[in-house]
Amino acid sequence: LTDLPVHACRYGMMLNEQGGVIDDLIVFRLGQEKWMIVVNAGTMEKDVRHFQKELVPGTKFSNISDATGKIDVQGPKSRDFLKPLVEEIENLQYYTFGEFSLGDYDAIVSRTGYTGELGYEIYCPWDRTPALWDRLLKMGAKPAGLGARDMLRIEMGYSLYGHEISEEISPLDAGLDRFIDWEKEFIGKSALSLQKQKGKQRKI
Repeated sequence: LTDLPVHACRYGMMLNEQGGVIDDLIVFRLGQEKWMIVVNAGTMEKDVRHFQKELVPGTKFSNISDATGKIDVQGPKSRDFLKPLVEEIENLQYYTFGEFSLGDYDAIVSRTGYTGELGYEIYCPWDRTPALWDRLLKMGAKPAGLGARDMLRIEMGYSLYGHEISEEISPLDAGLDRFIDWEKEFIGKSALSLQKQKGKQRKI
């Protein structure tokens, strides 16, 4: 993560010693020494335990999930839709983010999502989330559930945790070799290297 620019995001996976995927996640570099990590809600507790166990001593770590709301605005019209709310949103490149004022509070807005469409994700204080939700609905947004999103990710070939990847399914099994940096050390590298040498990749 040291080569990740500030205000950029990166997708990756957190592995166990056997090379299985504890979770897939997106890392945001907020500053030179500050990151935010977005994980799957269903795996949050085990993710927190893993971070607390593996982080370098002296690293400050906080779980801000309960204090943070997240609303995804996705679709080919999402940029134009959000322009009245988020100034200069057109300057956000794919997998970058900015900190914007939404009136009387600040929010992180990233050009990310899991639909394969143009889209944005808004992170704001939890107590402001219901009002933001109502505001977006009044602007004309149409609610959609996770089931709809999961159908769109199939069209793009995106992996879904618990389906194509899990603690028993490695990135090699899932055909996600492109996300593995073999030049660095990481948890699970030995197991993945052995799997690669043997050429044993499951067909999913």
